[in-house]
Amino acid sequence: MSIVIKDLAVAGGRLSFGVEGGPSDRLWYEVEPEYKSWLAADRYDAAVLAILPYAMITGKPIRVMGGVTDLLLDDLRTGIIPIVNRQRPDLQPIEIDAAPVPAQARAAGSAVLMGLSCGVDSLCTALTHLDHPAASRRITHFSFHDVGAHGKVNPDEVFAWRLSHARAAAAEAGRPLIVVRSNLTSFRIASFRQFHSLLNCAVGIALGSGVGTFLYSASHPYEAVQVARGGDISMADPIVLPLLSSSGVSCVSANAHIGRVQKTALIADWPYAQHWLDVCVNASPDNRNCGACKKCCRTALTLELLGKLEAFRDRFDLDSYRSARARFISYMLLHPEDSLVSDVLDLARTRGVNLASPSVRIRAFCQRWIERSRVALRRGLRTRRR
Repeated sequence: MSIVIKDLAVAGGRLSFGVEGGPSDRLWYEVEPEYKSWLAADRYDAAVLAILPYAMITGKPIRVMGGVTDLLLDDLRTGIIPIVNRQRPDLQPIEIDAAPVPAQARAAGSAVLMGLSCGVDSLCTALTHLDHPAASRRITHFSFHDVGAHGKVNPDEVFAWRLSHARAAAAEAGRPLIVVRSNLTSFRIASFRQFHSLLNCAVGIALGSGVGTFLYSASHPYEAVQVARGGDISMADPIVLPLLSSSGVSCVSANAHIGRVQKTALIADWPYAQHWLDVCVNASPDNRNCGACKKCCRTALTLELLGKLEAFRDRFDLDSYRSARARFISYMLLHPEDSLVSDVLDLARTRGVNLASPSVRIRAFCQRWIERSRVALRRGLRTRRR
C-alpha cells in the first residue's frame, strides 16, 4: 500500500495536501493571512519531506499526484533516504513516485528566515546574522514552528508559552516573527529528535514563494558531523541541508564552524542573550530555565566555567542548578563520547578546573554500575523469552 499525496490547496493562510494511506487525511501548514503569498502552492516538495519519516517507518512508498522539484526528488532518492536509512537501519528505503518539475520554473523568494527558539545555537545565529555583511544571509524574518518540538504533554499550552517568549524576543530584535502551525505530528511515530532538521526545513520549503534562505542553527560543529547508526539527523546537517536546498530554498546549517562552548562564549556578554536565553526542556509559563534538566545544567556549567553565570541569574533557577550540578557532572563522566559533553570537559581542563571530586567519582561509579546492571537484566530477559 502506498501513501498518496494529492489535492494541493491554499485557503486563507493554510497550505494543505490530501493524503491517502496515512494517519490523517490531510497535511497542512498555516500562517497568518499576511504571509499567504509566501506559501509554495506550485509543487508538493514540503509535503513529501514532511511525510518521508512516516513513510520510512511504515515502509510505504510515496506516490505524488503532482509535481516535485526535479533536483530535490533526485536528492531525496540518492541522498536523504540513504542517510536516514544509515542512521536508522530499521527504517525502509522507500520509493517516491512523482512528476519532476524544473527547479528554475519558480521565481526565487528573497526573505532570509531563521527559526527562533532562543536556545544557545539560535541566539548565536541571531548574533552573527542579524547584521550579516551578505544580504542573502542577513536575517529579515524570524519564524516559530509547531512541528513536534513542544512535547507530548500539553503541547498546545507549551507552544503558547514558548511563542509568547519568541514574540517578545523577535520584537526586541526588530524583526517580524512568522508563526507556522501544522499537523506534522500526525505523520510522525518516532522521536522528534530523530527528524527535526527535516521537519523544520519542510517549513522553510513550504514558505518557498517568499523565502530565499532558511537559516537552521547547527547543533554540532563540522568535526562532529557523521552519518552513523543511532545518530540523530542533526549530526549530518551540513550534508543534509545542501541536499534540501535543491528545492529552491537555500537551507543553511548556520554556524556549523563553531561548537556549542564557543557559541556560549560568543553570546555570554550579549545583553539580548542574557535576557532571552531559553534552553530548558521543562517548559513553564514564565519560560525561565529550570536549572536542573540536562540542557540547563550543561549550559549553566559552561557559563560557570566561562565566569559568566551570574549575568544569567534571571534566566536560571540557580538553586536548582547547584543541587543538580554534581549529578550532571557524574553524567558527563559517564558519557564523554557525547560531543556536547566532551566540549564542556575540555573547557574545564583548559580552565584548570577539576570537576571530578571524590564524591562525584563515587556517584559516577554507582551510576555506571546501575546502568550496566539494567543492560544485563534486559539481555537476560530477552534470552529467557527466546
